[in-house]
Amino acid sequence: QQCKPCLTETEYILHPRDSCQRCPPGLECFGNNEVVPVVANSTWVPDGAVLRLEYCPEGYRLYNFTIALQECQECGVGEECVGGGCQVCTPCRAGTYKDVKGVESCVSCPRDTFYPFVGATSLDQCRACPHFASTATPGETDISACICAGWKYLSLHSSGSPHCITCPFGARCQDDTCGLSSSSHTCKNGVPIVGNWSRDSDWKYVLTDCPPGYVLINSTDGSSYGTFSHDAQQCKPCLTETEYILHPRDSCQRCPPGLECFGNNEVVPVVANSTWVPDGAVLRLEYC
Repeated sequence: QQCKPCLTETEYILHPRDSCQRCPPGLECFGNNEVVPVVANSTWVPDGAVLRLEYCPEGYRLYNFTIALQECQECGVGEECVGGGCQVCTPCRAGTYKDVKGVESCVSCPRDTFYPFVGATSLDQCRACPHFASTATPGETDISACICAGWKYLSLHSSGSPHCITCPFGARCQDDTCGLSSSSHTCKNGVPIVGNWSRDSDWKYVLTDCPPGYVLINSTDGSSYGTFSHDAQQCKPCLTETEYILHPRDSCQRCPPGLECFGNNEVVPVVANSTWVPDGAVLRLEYC
């Protein structure tokens, strides 16, 4: 019969009838029933003859799969634990990074940068916006958050790298910005730009159609049939009372005395029961 002491710094014991337990890395032990958690605010609860790690504070993951190796482990680079009680550390969210092992949360990529993937481990992974472009806030996740300054919008080089190019005439807003920079193609004052615009293979915008009352212009000669000019694209309105247009690809036509015009493809004959028929881009009087 004997009272055998536990090893002072490497063991603990909750009750004399128990056996000495190996001190896990997450505790400071003294060979008795007194222990001190290595990580402040971590929670340890008795479970029979052992102490079991139940909770770790924010910045740590809970490792308790092996009784003898229990501890609160700091999250590594590119990962974090937000809110406490983590079983596993989660990768840094898109738009953030963490370049050191520790309890710190992931840091937002700075303004004028973005990062679309999770788990970034370095500031260098935050991708810079193209020249002349900036973001409104830090922590952006997509290149679409990079807004080009002035009358420019985001496009791609043939190599695939993004850059800012001149805004077509018909997409320019009154505040010297480009309406194509908005996903809704709307200026900051809430006014949408006129026409239907779509990206081509080079990620440049092409004006494909105009609403009634507008002529589509996309060439250096002010029409839709000449040499294509990206910068000249616009939906140009016809004069409300003195012109009409049958199709956006046509030009605005002078309203003849026999018609009442409204600057679009709607006309009203001045003389009832007179007959007007389309003839190319114009209306021709056929019967009185």
